[in-house]
Amino acid sequence: MSKKSGSTLRRWVWLWAPLAFIVLAVALCEWLAWPFLRAPLERGLERGLSREVSIGQDFGVRLFGSIRARSDSLVIGPPPDGPHLKNAAGQPRDFLRASNFALTVPYSTVLALWRPRPDSVLRVRSLEVDELDMTLVRNADGRANWQFGTEPKEPEKEEAELPQFDRLVVHRAQIAVEDAVSQVAVQAQLRTREGSAGAAAPAASASPGASTPPPAGSATLDAGAAGAPVRGLEATAVGTYRKSKLEARLQTSGLLPLAAGGADAEPVPLVLDLQVGETEFHLDGTARDVLALTALDANFRLAGPSLSAVGDSLGMTLPTTAAFETNGRVRKELEVWRIAVSRLTVGSSRLQADLVFDRSTPVPNLSGTLGGARLALPDLAPAFGAKPDEDEQAAQAKAKAKAKAKAKAKAELAKRGRVLPEREFDVPSLAQMQADLKLEFKQVDFGTPQLEPFAPLNGRLRLKDSRLTVDNLLARNSGGELRGALSLDAKNQKAPIWNADLRWSGIRLERFVKAGKGRDTKADQPAKVGYVGGALSGQAKLQGRGRSTAQMLGSLDGSTQWWVREGSMSHLLLEVTGIDIAEGLGLMISGDELLPVQCAVARTVVKDGLMSIEVGVIDTPDTTVLVGGTVALGKEQLDLRLTANPKDFSPLALRAPVRVKGSFADPKVGLETKALGLRALAGVALATVVTPLAGLLALVDLGEEEKAVCQKAVERLRSATPPAKPPPRKR
Repeated sequence: MSKKSGSTLRRWVWLWAPLAFIVLAVALCEWLAWPFLRAPLERGLERGLSREVSIGQDFGVRLFGSIRARSDSLVIGPPPDGPHLKNAAGQPRDFLRASNFALTVPYSTVLALWRPRPDSVLRVRSLEVDELDMTLVRNADGRANWQFGTEPKEPEKEEAELPQFDRLVVHRAQIAVEDAVSQVAVQAQLRTREGSAGAAAPAASASPGASTPPPAGSATLDAGAAGAPVRGLEATAVGTYRKSKLEARLQTSGLLPLAAGGADAEPVPLVLDLQVGETEFHLDGTARDVLALTALDANFRLAGPSLSAVGDSLGMTLPTTAAFETNGRVRKELEVWRIAVSRLTVGSSRLQADLVFDRSTPVPNLSGTLGGARLALPDLAPAFGAKPDEDEQAAQAKAKAKAKAKAKAKAELAKRGRVLPEREFDVPSLAQMQADLKLEFKQVDFGTPQLEPFAPLNGRLRLKDSRLTVDNLLARNSGGELRGALSLDAKNQKAPIWNADLRWSGIRLERFVKAGKGRDTKADQPAKVGYVGGALSGQAKLQGRGRSTAQMLGSLDGSTQWWVREGSMSHLLLEVTGIDIAEGLGLMISGDELLPVQCAVARTVVKDGLMSIEVGVIDTPDTTVLVGGTVALGKEQLDLRLTANPKDFSPLALRAPVRVKGSFADPKVGLETKALGLRALAGVALATVVTPLAGLLALVDLGEEEKAVCQKAVERLRSATPPAKPPPRKR
């Protein structure tokens, strides 16, 4: 070998020897799992996480491709200045304590820890641990103990991102959650399971004591091909949600891709049972990205004391109702929920719905169709401040102590005499959502057999910028229909504005009003019609302010007009109105009959909650009745007068006005005794009727003959009024 060749070889040896040594050293360290990196890794994690970190002595890590670490223990302490829970000794609890763990993370996660960004999300490819104890805490200002990094972050009340996992195996875990933003405080027990189809495992079940088969497509550990991998998650939780007791049980089967979102994640069969307060929820289906719930497709069953509690849980504005039960199918894709309600029972109502709830917009939006075979209005009465039904009151009474029951009884006694609901509406919730719903009800029931229901009732409900409207309203009833719009403008939450613009026409009273049927003249059998008949028409334009039904009616302004075509009225009712004792007793014995109503019109004006009857005339061939007086809606007081002028003669007719006075809760009906036997009072009333009546008749849809009869009736009564006595002459 020449000197030149030897020199070249030595140069190559000196050049590659260090490199080979480094490669061999790295390979040896990788084979030994870099045990000496434990302390530097602790210090690096402490800098990245801004909190104390302790790694067990039995430590190893491999760095090729990704970071794969294992240890007999790992402790991550609480944030030094952040939210935390305390243990029994009053010391801050660690964020995480794990034993016998194996962790795999990509280098992107290490970079995110080293140089944190506001939008960075920790991703874990694999985590397997025997025992895990974790605390998750978030304050009302949005600061959470799972937010890591050295740079201070602006607190956010939006959902903070949790670490995401591609694979998670936890043999036993305890997780404590205290979240002031979502108002959740729970203690959870969790475990994941992995095995093969030949292994044994408990089957999916519902709440304790229930027998529910696993969802279609679920993979239990004793199903499938031999050796096929089977994984799942089982979790239970107890605690509170918005100060209500919470119990939950979740079980999933199949793969558990907890990191991949959207279309990349595989669906996971799951069964969920949840109880919050008195509301029970059961879900059976599949989900993607179980922890973040990016997608869901499942059947559900839900039951509880009121829909409003469900709305609070979902961030939706739903009305306060009677007790309900519903089932159907729910689907979720990212922030869009689709809910097909096949059956919704609220009290005696039977409803259906097809809804889309989109939470991706700045203000969540609800759209779709709401309808059903029957809507009973009393089931919605609690939304307007009315008391719950008796069954719910009984359930509440059982749950309350005797002392509270006595206090409630005392408060009710103090409010005696008031019937209008005074409980305030949940006005602020109207700003939390937007809505656009079609209303399609086959029947809307008044809750009493004495009134014929609407069949059908259609309309459109919209909620935007705290303004709730129901327009395009069309309801058919008793051969007629109701049209118009209702609205509530709650931009001023202290004094929301209510508006009603309604028109009704052709409603047959003999069908609509089924109460108080007269007697057949020949036999003791119900008559074909009740006390009144004819086609009722009219309109109402009203506006009020207030946060309760009582406040709104007490501030009401506007007017109403009513008229009846082709009318009829019970002869007995007219005679009783005129207090004709002779004919009244005769009809009670021989039987009632219907008299044609030649004129029936009325107009009321409302100002600051005081309703005044400007015009009220009912004229038949037998009697002309004038209705007047006031109704104080705010004070709940009545002061009405019915003055009857029979056209026949009866020696026992008292000819005195009938007065209706008192409160809504305790009305008093009697004769105006001071005017007994006098007709002068009728003349005083008639003097103020003719002019407003002429103006009203120009607006209502009466035939010319009926209008003429109304005018003649009033003119006849005025002419029949005896002149006032002249003052006595002075001597």
